[in-house]
Amino acid sequence: MAIKAKHETEKADFEKRIKLMQDKLREKDETELGVTKSHTANNAQEDQNSAAEFSNPIEIMKMRLAKHIAKNKEKKNLMDVYIRNVSIIEDAFNQIKQQTGIASTDEIVTTFIKTDDQNYTLYNYVNALNSEIDTVEDQNKTIEMEIKRHEELREMTDKEKEACRERLR
Repeated sequence: MAIKAKHETEKADFEKRIKLMQDKLREKDETELGVTKSHTANNAQEDQNSAAEFSNPIEIMKMRLAKHIAKNKEKKNLMDVYIRNVSIIEDAFNQIKQQTGIASTDEIVTTFIKTDDQNYTLYNYVNALNSEIDTVEDQNKTIEMEIKRHEELREMTDKEKEACRERLR
């Protein structure tokens, strides 16, 4: 009985404090917005409805509970995605272990990094070779043009050569 009476007094005290805070909040809002004391009938009705909502701590708690439930569902979904991704990665490592015979995950990672570095080095080497090939092809084209020019000069008669020299002067 004493516990119930204590609970009732604490509940009444809590409701009074909530009401006081709401009144202070409402006064603050009114002063900030420059709202006068004369409200229209709709505003008065809305104030009563919102006051009724917030004067009832059960409604406040229900709103908080709904908010926490929504956040927990979102967190659960994120955790499910995370766990699914982890299991996929674990399966991949297990397959790699079975195929390679390497038992240590660290050794697999180290081997992968070394192989990736070697692959990158080979890629750069191939690119360098391709650049050299392009350079050599360009040189071959210039040499072919020079050969063609010399062949044309060889086929020219002496008169044509003389005419060409005169034009150049």
